[in-house]
Amino acid sequence: MTAADATAADLAASGASATAHPVQHLRALLASQGALPAREARDFADQTRVRVGGLAKYIQRPPTARGVAFGALEDETGMINLVLSPRAWERTREVVLGAPAVLLEGHIERDRGSVNMIVHRAHPLAGPTRAHQPGRFR
Repeated sequence: MTAADATAADLAASGASATAHPVQHLRALLASQGALPAREARDFADQTRVRVGGLAKYIQRPPTARGVAFGALEDETGMINLVLSPRAWERTREVVLGAPAVLLEGHIERDRGSVNMIVHRAHPLAGPTRAHQPGRFR
């Protein structure tokens, strides 16, 4: 059993892994595609274009948000807030909701002390676990 298989087995059995974060097994692939860890991306200046990869979490599209979707991307270094415009949501929702892990392209937005990634594109990545159940929040 590989380290990634062991992490996936831990997650399937208990919902957690004491050995590794699932994205840790994808870090070399993500780095080869120019993706930064979430912790590093949060340090960039406003309007800087970035790529990050990890597990899309807490995706929501409140009826009062005029079609804007919100969530977070989690990796082994932490989380970064995600904002998807209605147009970006339509282009990326199947990937964001259905892929085990994602590579996101966008830019950093800094406003009144908060740091968000405005998502422009999403690409699926194979990973040792699913971030959530597909088909929700469509």
